[in-house]
Amino acid sequence: GGVPGWVDHGTPPGTTASSSPVACQDLHVFVTGADGTLRQLFWDGDRWVWLDHGKGGVAPLHGGDGALAAAVRRNPPSGPGNNQYLNQTVYCADTNGVLHALRGKGANWSWEPGRNPGGRLIRGVRVVDTWALNLLDTEGKLWRWADEGAGWTHTSLTGIPALAFDVWRGVPDGISATKNLGTGVDGVLQVSTKLALFGYLLWQPVQGAPAIAGNLGRGHDGRALVCTTDARILACSFSSTFDGVPVGGGRIPGVPDQALVATVSGSVVHAVAGGVLWHADRAGDNTWRSLGAPVFGGKGAMEAAPPRDIRWRPQLGFFSNLLVGHVDAPSGANTPYLRFGRSTDFDGTVRGGWSLKTGLGGRMTHEVTQGFGVAAADLDRSGRPDVVLFWIEETVNGTTPGNFGRYTIGRDLDANGDPARWVGPVAMPSPMSTPTGSGGALTEYVHVGGGSATLADLDGDGNQELIVVYLGGFTGNRRLFLRIGWNIDPDTGLARGGWEDSVEIPWPGRPSETAPRVRAVDVAVADLDQDLRPELIVMLMEENGGQVTGSYRVGWRINARGKVTGGWSNTRAIPGSWPAVAGAGIAVADFSGSEKPDLAVLVVADGPTDNSATYRVGWDVEGASGPRAWSAAMPAHSGGWYGWLGEGAGLALVDLPDSTAQRRTTITANFRTAAKAHQRALLAAQARADQADEPAVPLSGIADAVRAATDPEQAVTTRVTARIDGADLLGGGLPDPLGPLLAPPSFGRPMAELLT
Repeated sequence: GGVPGWVDHGTPPGTTASSSPVACQDLHVFVTGADGTLRQLFWDGDRWVWLDHGKGGVAPLHGGDGALAAAVRRNPPSGPGNNQYLNQTVYCADTNGVLHALRGKGANWSWEPGRNPGGRLIRGVRVVDTWALNLLDTEGKLWRWADEGAGWTHTSLTGIPALAFDVWRGVPDGISATKNLGTGVDGVLQVSTKLALFGYLLWQPVQGAPAIAGNLGRGHDGRALVCTTDARILACSFSSTFDGVPVGGGRIPGVPDQALVATVSGSVVHAVAGGVLWHADRAGDNTWRSLGAPVFGGKGAMEAAPPRDIRWRPQLGFFSNLLVGHVDAPSGANTPYLRFGRSTDFDGTVRGGWSLKTGLGGRMTHEVTQGFGVAAADLDRSGRPDVVLFWIEETVNGTTPGNFGRYTIGRDLDANGDPARWVGPVAMPSPMSTPTGSGGALTEYVHVGGGSATLADLDGDGNQELIVVYLGGFTGNRRLFLRIGWNIDPDTGLARGGWEDSVEIPWPGRPSETAPRVRAVDVAVADLDQDLRPELIVMLMEENGGQVTGSYRVGWRINARGKVTGGWSNTRAIPGSWPAVAGAGIAVADFSGSEKPDLAVLVVADGPTDNSATYRVGWDVEGASGPRAWSAAMPAHSGGWYGWLGEGAGLALVDLPDSTAQRRTTITANFRTAAKAHQRALLAAQARADQADEPAVPLSGIADAVRAATDPEQAVTTRVTARIDGADLLGGGLPDPLGPLLAPPSFGRPMAELLT
């Protein structure tokens, strides 16, 4: 009944499913496990939960198709009951041929004693009426087992001729004890009628019927749906002449001849072809539509530690922009607002002023917003950031009422923070804190206790996940949950990798009715201990003793499957207290440039008149030790309008394509250019240092060479005399061959005069 969207329910704990599922309305799904047990997946109001019901007897239950069926009864076999009457029963056969029945509702189910109707060994079962079953025994013979008010009785439907049916082609269906339709082991469609003269049941081939692969069940109009061997599903009457009408208007597009795997639920038919799920509504336009393939996000082993990756370094907070969102609650539907604090400095202050954007009216549909958050990332790697607004509100998703998470995406923000367009709103496929009865209607109205969302690429495929945290609203059981939508499509908003089931987040003192009331919830993903692996940070603002205080808890090393692998920290307090708050948010960035993460916490105070907002920064988080220190509270747009009545707020950092972001980019580019030149010089010096040494020369030889080269007779006299022509100074036998070149100075005046 909701929007198209795959939800990954995983495998039954400790085993795998070995049969097609059967359902009791839309709240309980049953499959046979590969270990021979019956497993149930049921909606507990907050999430889908697996239950193990065991075997019902001593023998394992049959897997495969045809051995499992479910019935929902609102009247007893004796006639109309009161409006509280409900009988939900699942029938299954074990490998000893015993028929078992599991009956119950909610999480409370119990086995009835196993039976062998008519002493037969049962292999297949189909519910054909409120209190009637068609049973197929191990010999392929068909039986009817019914309770018409006087207890269960069995009747043979073998008839003439004594046909044999195959459970793999589907247990034959019936609209009465005499009118049945089924496919024999030879693939021929057969219909039964009662011979009035002899009282026998006569089986005869349906004239004009194509080759049938199997019986699927009955639709909303009582017609039988059969699957052909050439990939068609036909709706026909229980008649001896075939009058089949194609479901979906004909064959599924592009599907070759094959037997389809399909299920029928009222007027809706689902079929699997080519690994894709197809859907057609016979009461609607009767057209096949593709619901896609169940391709789920995440990778690696469920318990594997996340790999180290540079993308988890904290986002730079200086020369960036604070993105603050809040929800105004006027009369009628609520309205979200965004504002930007431009050009953050190294101390986290906003230097470039604040700008409030026009309210985004028409996106929220309810007057109560049960959770709110903002996040920013480049969803399509275009170089321009996108913004996601998330909220929780009561709505009707398709035909399902309840509390649904919804979000809208602002694509490609410009320098002013204005998106090129908005996508959505998009609803999550499963609700939150929504108790429903077996008819699909709300049994009580419960509000979610708070919620928010952030973006992160958990599996490293370059696409962002939407990570949602919310607090359940059931009295006495207010639990925190994590739910992940994988690979968000920036153009449609849908989770291309599907959604995980909700996983409970442990929090000291919860769930408990005495736990403090939660006034705000937010979530972030970042590396807090500098190991290049991500952490999940969850923040609560709780009211206690007339004051609201904040704290956060860290889930260490959330991996590529969305599982926290390193345990949880203790809760750490956030400075400050407020008489009342209208919302809060948390973000992680490196404002100071210390390469250590800083926490930024926003609080919108709910004042007696207009609301106001402040934020503070926790500096240099050191893993489990938390921030080194906290800044004083700083105004988030002093004097700015935050409304009178508020229902949620959020905080993110975003690098808009403007001058401040460009300035930081230029600084970074200049630093990298200088660093590259420095690195080249270092590499050259290192290369020279690594060169092999020349052969060693004896020191005495070096000394003799130096003395010979510096001997004056060799170094001076010989070079000077060689430059004089006309006299042989070296051959004259002079004590000093250079002596003739020396002449005393003479002065034109007596020395004494010069001295005086």
